[in-house]
Amino acid sequence: PAFIFGKECTITGSATTRMAEFLECMELAAQGKLKPVYQKYALTDIAKAYDDMDHRRIFGRGVLVP
Repeated sequence: PAFIFGKECTITGSATTRMAEFLECMELAAQGKLKPVYQKYALTDIAKAYDDMDHRRIFGRGVLVP
């Protein structure tokens, strides 16, 4: 537990996921068949990124790129 808190790690899970579904998702990830969903913003566009986030115009994750 100290490692998790010290590194500010996040453990995500679902009580409704079956092991077979989890294993299938891990296999798809290993095969490279899953793609992340994100929108990139230049660091200079931080105000736009926050505005898009506030108005729910970001699907997936918003990523600031220096």
